[in-house]
Amino acid sequence: MKDSQENKIKRVSYHKWKKGQKLEKEYHDTHNSNFNDGWILHKNFYRQYFKYLEIDKDLRNKSILEIGPANFPMLGYCKNLGGCYVIEPIVSEYLNKICFSRNIKILTTAAEYLKFPEVDEIWLCNVLQHVINPDLIILKSKESAKVIRFFEPVNSIIDSMHHWTFDLDYFKNYFGDCVKHYKNHPKAVYSHKHECAYGFWSKK
Repeated sequence: MKDSQENKIKRVSYHKWKKGQKLEKEYHDTHNSNFNDGWILHKNFYRQYFKYLEIDKDLRNKSILEIGPANFPMLGYCKNLGGCYVIEPIVSEYLNKICFSRNIKILTTAAEYLKFPEVDEIWLCNVLQHVINPDLIILKSKESAKVIRFFEPVNSIIDSMHHWTFDLDYFKNYFGDCVKHYKNHPKAVYSHKHECAYGFWSKK
């Protein structure tokens, strides 16, 4: 991506996005066929996000919007939730079960077409490659939250499920000096193998 500004008005078609969502659901259903195994797998994987993004799992009544968690939201591993939400257009039995048990509201419309609730924080983790318009989601997030925590792949491939690729400058353009580089870890277990941009942005 030569100039992250070029991406400002681009979007994938709704049809292409829906096809990608269907493929994503098939992928997650295949890899999480058992709730308990999926729960433990994501608990281990999310330790990375909690560590790098400096998230205290005791939310102390903070309101959080988590976008695109698939079957197992990070919020499911937290306690003392305030008014919390997930945006997930393809809702699974697992997601329903977790969110019902923790009083998390599920919003099932594509994020681009929603009015985001006003919250303390928005979490964007491994989601922006899959959306219709990543620029719009970031802009809406900055309007609606005091803090945005993000952990997103960079320099990755585009395919039927992944509609976008980003570089570090893309995130620096939106979030400034808070952006950090997570390097490739091809032998990683319970964490990203691919390089990512991560950090947390605070509204001034």
